[in-house]
Amino acid sequence: MMLGKPKPTSFHILAALSLCALLLFPSPLWAVSESYFSNDAVSIEVGIEGKILLKPESGSQEIQYVAANLSFFPESNFQQEPESLSTAPEAASFPGILQWRWVSPSAGELPFELKSTVEVRNTFPVLSGKVPFPLKKLPDSLIPFTLPSPTVDADAPEIIARANALAGGKDDLFEIVTAFASWVKQQIQYDLSTLTESVSQPASWVLENRKGVCDELTNLFIAFNRVLGIPARFVSGLAYTDALPTGEGFGPHGWAEVYFPGFGWIPFDVTFGQFGYIDEFHVKLKHALDADEPSTRYEWLARGISVDTQPLKITGKVIGRKGSPKDPVETTLSLAKQNVRFGAFDIVEAMVKNLANSYLAVELQLSKSSEIDMVDNETLLVVLKPFETKKVFWRIRVSDALDQNFVYTFPFEVRAFGKVAASAELKAQRDSVLLSRQDADELYDELRQESSSGSGSVKAPSIDINCKGDKAELYPFESARMECEVANAGVTLITDGRLCYGEICQGMQLLLGRSLVRNFTFIPSETGAVRVKIKATAPGISKTTDVIFNVLDMPNIFIAGIKSPSSVMFGEKFSIEFTLEKVSASAPQSVEVLIIPPRLGWAVDQLAVGRKFDAELKANSLKPGMNKVMIKVNYKDKRGNSYSTGSSFEIELKGVNWWQRTFLFFNRLFIGIGSLMS
Repeated sequence: MMLGKPKPTSFHILAALSLCALLLFPSPLWAVSESYFSNDAVSIEVGIEGKILLKPESGSQEIQYVAANLSFFPESNFQQEPESLSTAPEAASFPGILQWRWVSPSAGELPFELKSTVEVRNTFPVLSGKVPFPLKKLPDSLIPFTLPSPTVDADAPEIIARANALAGGKDDLFEIVTAFASWVKQQIQYDLSTLTESVSQPASWVLENRKGVCDELTNLFIAFNRVLGIPARFVSGLAYTDALPTGEGFGPHGWAEVYFPGFGWIPFDVTFGQFGYIDEFHVKLKHALDADEPSTRYEWLARGISVDTQPLKITGKVIGRKGSPKDPVETTLSLAKQNVRFGAFDIVEAMVKNLANSYLAVELQLSKSSEIDMVDNETLLVVLKPFETKKVFWRIRVSDALDQNFVYTFPFEVRAFGKVAASAELKAQRDSVLLSRQDADELYDELRQESSSGSGSVKAPSIDINCKGDKAELYPFESARMECEVANAGVTLITDGRLCYGEICQGMQLLLGRSLVRNFTFIPSETGAVRVKIKATAPGISKTTDVIFNVLDMPNIFIAGIKSPSSVMFGEKFSIEFTLEKVSASAPQSVEVLIIPPRLGWAVDQLAVGRKFDAELKANSLKPGMNKVMIKVNYKDKRGNSYSTGSSFEIELKGVNWWQRTFLFFNRLFIGIGSLMS
């Protein structure tokens, strides 16, 4: 205090670090070195350090006091419990405030710090029942959290319009709030360029520019809720990611809490995609009406002194772990087609069951190899009521730039809560099932319609359809009969139904609990794996199944790589080499290979792949001079029909005298008689 007239107290305000300034997310969440939801509880050591610099400004100085008021420290709630908390120098504790106070300090540095060990439990909030929307009268204490604030400008017209559009037609509060969170995460780009701004941007700016960091994404999410009178508040604290450039793991982060009448404040971390829960690597340090509410307030009363403050340094470190929790959901993964052709489309189906007596919102993240293209977003959000089971679907396409001579196996994994929840495999090969984009779209729409039907009080009609062919494979000159059994699988009478194969349709009426059989004839027009679609329709129903036929092409063999000498001498041994190549997709049966002369042969039951032959012969089987030698191949298809092919070349027998000619004449004569007798 100055001598004479006192000088008003000076205050300096420091906001909380520009929250999430270092929380980068260039990679999927499952890439982090800490495995979320893998511990019953973790112990995290939290450190907060600050510093005040007192600098003389004139020859005469007087400092009466300096104070740092910190509202940023671990609190006790349903998920976390501070196990220890110490300060240096020792701070005074007031409701919501820790205060360091220096009386008549000298110029220089005034450091202060807080250390705390916090146990964070892997606990999901319990939201066991539906909270109807709109909300009824709220307690007066919650009203401020439904009103606009500096960075949550919920009165902006564009925010009002978007919030009403997202909530339209919904009367379940959890579904509405989750829809807000999902939209912000999908539509607002996480963009560090906004960190150059001095303060967090308001929600209307984020909506207009479609970018921001975690506190700005959270501002927009909170604004959507407040538009509809849903209490929401800003939460600041620590969260873990291995994307920090310092490699330290923990960094400042901001998320939100939404009030659910009867259940309390429920966390929603839009940036992490954690809706209605947060993982065990979040430490809550403060909640506030707005992101701009400061975490630290400095005040001093002095003369001839300038006061500077350093940004708070906030650190976190895992020092202990407990247990391994049960997964909150049960997930299976399957494919509509297990084996497809190169370039074909397919449908991946995930079925997820909520094992808890509480609402859950889970992001299912599908991972796949680079040869698989996605039609739909790899991450899908599923909102589950207590013990509810749902299905979600992805359309995929197999690359057609693959080696036609190989069979490929592609793995798929689906992750829930950052961990692998289920896996499946898809095989791709030449001449397998071809599912076109149109086929995939139709099947995708039918599967989604079927999975969503029957959820209301009035059950939608439902049918089961099962079709099979009387043979698995056939040739183009054959036909197959398809038998289809259609059953009423619901509790609604089905009239005016139709069962169609292409343009051929048959009528059907299905009584409750009854089934009927319809037959069709398949005549192939192409070879390979052919998918035959059978479609059942009725008012409110469209369901497709298929029968897969392997249409065999005509067997075909090519004689390749013939190697033989152009001439030989009497009594000499020589060899003939050649390869039989299977140039058809189907395998030739009962293959007979002959070399004439001397009528040497082999028999092969089935030529599944190319095969090399090597025959050692004697020149005595030839005639003097030029000889025409033929390789002849006889073979059949699976129905016993015969086919043949051949190839010839010449070999000259040289240097034959008169008695050798006589020997060769009688040798050929005896070979010919033996052939006739055989």
